[in-house]
Amino acid sequence: MNRIWDTYVSSDREGTGLGLAICKTILDLHHYGYYVENTSRGVKFTITINKKSC
Repeated sequence: MNRIWDTYVSSDREGTGLGLAICKTILDLHHYGYYVENTSRGVKFTITINKKSC
């Protein structure tokens, strides 16, 4: 779980491991908060955007 944001890390044989790394870069550049967790329904991604950022 800790490595999903890393470049070239993928659990899918067809994946490149770039998607979440790119998302993380964009979120960091905008100073947005984010985290990921496993739930009984699947993986849940949460992004927090400060009102000042909008």
